[in-house]
Amino acid sequence: MTFSIDASDPKSRDLEAYIDFGDGTPTVTKSIKDPYNTLEVTHTYADPGPYSAFVSVSNGEGGYASSTVPVTISGTACPRCIEYVSI
Repeated sequence: MTFSIDASDPKSRDLEAYIDFGDGTPTVTKSIKDPYNTLEVTHTYADPGPYSAFVSVSNGEGGYASSTVPVTISGTACPRCIEYVSI
C-alpha cells in the first residue's frame, strides 16, 4: 500500500513526517524537503484486517499537523492517501 503525504510550510521549511501504520511495526520517520511537498511511503501489511494509520508532520519550530486514516486490508493492497493542507 502506498501512502501519499502532502504537506507544506508557509516559510518553506523542510518538514519531518512520522508514520504509524497501526499494525505494530515501528514508526517511520521521513523528511519532506521543500519545494517537493509530497512524500510517498510504501508499507506492506502482513495480515488482512482493519487498521488506523496515523501521520504527524512537524516543522521543528512548533508547527504541527496530524491525521488518522482508516485502512482495511482484504488480502490485496489498495491505495489510500493521507493529505495535509499546510502547517
